[in-house]
Amino acid sequence: MKNKVILLTAMFLIGSFLTAQTSFSTSDLFFEQETYLFQKKEVIDAPWNIILPVNGEEIPYAKFEYFNYPVEVEGVESFYFDLKGYNIPFDNENGQEYALIYYVDPAQGFWPATVYVFGTTDEEWESPAQDRGPNKNGNGGPPGHEGVNLKIDGFCPTSSIPNIPISYEQMEALKDLDVYEPTYEVPTYEDVNYPNGGKVWLVPTNYLTASDDCTWQQMSGWPADVSEILFESSLITFGYIDIEIGVDDQ
Repeated sequence: MKNKVILLTAMFLIGSFLTAQTSFSTSDLFFEQETYLFQKKEVIDAPWNIILPVNGEEIPYAKFEYFNYPVEVEGVESFYFDLKGYNIPFDNENGQEYALIYYVDPAQGFWPATVYVFGTTDEEWESPAQDRGPNKNGNGGPPGHEGVNLKIDGFCPTSSIPNIPISYEQMEALKDLDVYEPTYEVPTYEDVNYPNGGKVWLVPTNYLTASDDCTWQQMSGWPADVSEILFESSLITFGYIDIEIGVDDQ
């Protein structure tokens, strides 16, 4: 009984701490995590190679910034993110649209793959006129936006992502508990990369079954030329902070 009281007290304090630490207005937020998305060259039975610029050439790439734990945005516990794309090709005549997705890497032989759509855009981004800086395309923008021609930012409620962190009641019911190990929402259990991380890609929406923001969809096809997709340079995780709690068995 003593052990349970100690454990529940610790969990209450942790819950209070997380609530206090993750309630912000968006104007107060400074992203804590980042990764870059690049074109890759396909390699059989090995990790694909990132394509880097040669001799100063301009190549498509993107910078993805995010929090790896839930923050409160507009009163909703959410995954909050910002993606800036550079030199992204747009086919304005045919209505080019891109989606920022989490790609649930399937076990070998399973297709189509499931994806989570964070957000989409169907037009080139242009900073407000008052923010533009000297740039070859007139789209310098505020600091950090020089050369940006695609932007997807916003938030998705954690309730729209299926993996639910383990509850206090479930924790109490577990036998021989000595570590609190929350469930990640990204990656999901079905992802072959679990628990190391998930893949975030920028893809044309014509390869998805649908492109509604903050929804689960599927890949409906695969491009003949994989240069149409920007792939992760590192895996991401999103979930609740790992906190170890020792339990006294004496």
